[in-house]
Amino acid sequence: MFREKGFEAATTREIADRADIAIATLFVYAKDKRDLLFLLINDELDTLLQKQFDVQPKDGSLLGQILHIFACQYEYFASDAVLFRAALHESFHFDSDTGKDGPQVKRWRERHERGMGYLEKIIEANQASGGIRPEVNPATAAWLLVSIYRAQTLRWLSGKTPTAKKGISQLREVMELLVNGLEK
Repeated sequence: MFREKGFEAATTREIADRADIAIATLFVYAKDKRDLLFLLINDELDTLLQKQFDVQPKDGSLLGQILHIFACQYEYFASDAVLFRAALHESFHFDSDTGKDGPQVKRWRERHERGMGYLEKIIEANQASGGIRPEVNPATAAWLLVSIYRAQTLRWLSGKTPTAKKGISQLREVMELLVNGLEK
């Protein structure tokens, strides 16, 4: 239903009818429509996150590691750009401090935090090997990487027909700029 009508236009009643279940049954699994959206993708994204960090890229450079991690997501997101466009948009809502988030949205946020932790470890490992200046705060660097990734992903998914190849190419360009810096 989200794919056909879009996230905003789809109703939980229509979703329950399409699934041939009572609407009350739908709410056993998801707190609201937003939570239902994340329910659709959380299991696969949990598996993807593990894959991103378990399989090390052949290019052991910082840029190679970063692109490996985020390219896995681009390839997955390209498989259903409409759904992931909605999920990314909904992930920017800030209800986590109000207690209004459903369990599936909480899972999304927890996975995001685990991903940030993995990125911090990559930064720390690169610091230990001399690839990153020792004064760089790993948490701040991870936050910056994810911020750029999210902005670039939103830009990429906003296109008419986002392909993984094009998205990864655009991401590489901005990540190269970050990793290599602006200085001459």
